[in-house]
Amino acid sequence: MASERPLEELKTNEFLIGIAALMHVKNHSHVKVLAVSETDDSEPVALTPENVATRRYPLIRDAYFYVNKAPGRPLDPIVREFMRYCLSREGQETIVKAGYYYPLPRDYLLEQRGKLD
Repeated sequence: MASERPLEELKTNEFLIGIAALMHVKNHSHVKVLAVSETDDSEPVALTPENVATRRYPLIRDAYFYVNKAPGRPLDPIVREFMRYCLSREGQETIVKAGYYYPLPRDYLLEQRGKLD
């Protein structure tokens, strides 16, 4: 449910069920957000900013960067520096300020930075 229309339809159809990202539902007080569990016997996890940021929430979607790099050739220096910025503290702060994504966990950032070298 990436658009406003389905979220608005939840106001008039009590039987409607949808899946939406936290960034889309936060301005819709009529939407009831349910906790979900990864397995039948695990505890449900609420959709909260903290659970998304720590990646505890089971329905997290990842965003990916793909770069065009020829096998055996180095990554374009401009692309490498842009990726370093995205994976830096400053880059992660910029992402958070934009209001759409949460910062990546530190261990994941370090792993991804290592792939640039």
